[in-house]
Amino acid sequence: MEKLQEYVKKVNFRSNSDKEMVFKYNEKDSELTNAKKAEKVNLSYSAEYKSYYEYDADKKLYFRFRNGKPHIERQTEEQLTTKNIIIQKVKNYDIKGDQYGRQEVNTVGSGEGYYITNGKCIEITWSKSSRTERTKYLDSEGKEIVLNPGQTWIQIFPVSGKIEIE
Repeated sequence: MEKLQEYVKKVNFRSNSDKEMVFKYNEKDSELTNAKKAEKVNLSYSAEYKSYYEYDADKKLYFRFRNGKPHIERQTEEQLTTKNIIIQKVKNYDIKGDQYGRQEVNTVGSGEGYYITNGKCIEITWSKSSRTERTKYLDSEGKEIVLNPGQTWIQIFPVSGKIEIE
């Protein structure tokens, strides 16, 4: 990090931004109010691709699985975990003529989703006014969600997919 900071000074890169921080975080771990249980989160993108998270109450983390197996990080060879999960339901389309099956994913606009942490979840809405603006995630009262300290996974998820939260 020191070398990176030295280089930023050397080439006179800007070290501040006029953009808002993407998320707000609680000072310490906080429980969601008016939340439903979320100890297992199943995400079926299609018949061929599924992932899920299982909550470990002792560690207060979600462990990620992909197609029925632990999702392993290549360098550390440890299973991926996260503290917070945001599921953002979006419209998606196959790109016409694309030979690799890539998709166009609509992340500009608005939609529904979930915020999941500490074995609980709440329904949220999301909105993004343009490609260069940040996505805002709001609770049922219209307040911006505040995340617990720790890693956050944002699952961009097709509206046609199937979500089960247990």
